[in-house]
Amino acid sequence: MILSWLLDVPGSFVNESLYSHCWGKYATQLRQKLGSEMHISAGDMGRNLALLGLLNIDGTCTGAGVLSSFSGGSISYNIADKYLSFIESNSDTQPGNNINVNRFALIRGTLPIYYGSLFGIPSVYLAKTDLVVTKEDEDAIYSNVNSDEKFYYLSIGAHNAPISLLSLADSGITKSIIKDMVNGMTKTNYDYLLLNSTT
Repeated sequence: MILSWLLDVPGSFVNESLYSHCWGKYATQLRQKLGSEMHISAGDMGRNLALLGLLNIDGTCTGAGVLSSFSGGSISYNIADKYLSFIESNSDTQPGNNINVNRFALIRGTLPIYYGSLFGIPSVYLAKTDLVVTKEDEDAIYSNVNSDEKFYYLSIGAHNAPISLLSLADSGITKSIIKDMVNGMTKTNYDYLLLNSTT
């Protein structure tokens, strides 16, 4: 049995997320600041983005930079540069075209957004992005991959989350789904998060 994961695939940034907006806006300056480094951390990207936002009186990107400045993990400069190129490009295609595998799983991150209350009941909706990758990109990747068994999960979490509680990669739900899928299970403890399946 082959289980395939497109790990940390950003999509082609069809719609904007918070980070694709800010990284795209300051791509040239970020490349200049980080170009001498072989590996950079999400925190380095965040601190540089926050500084660029401050210098340009851009509260949105300053806030995004501050938020991700506490993130751990590292990324090679080449991959960061590729992400910036994807964001800047209007002609790249979605990943997954012409991929044929026996088994495929995709986990889309989202964050609950509070927007007030109705008759004293808190109203919450789920964001269409995990702050980096949009729902539209995730949907297209899922559609593009050809597989006998496909699973599409939704999990609470975000890229560049400053605390592990909000990190999609660190989420116990995400780890459990991956473990169950790798072990060949077709049912998991989190099937209530299953958005779509071909089994």
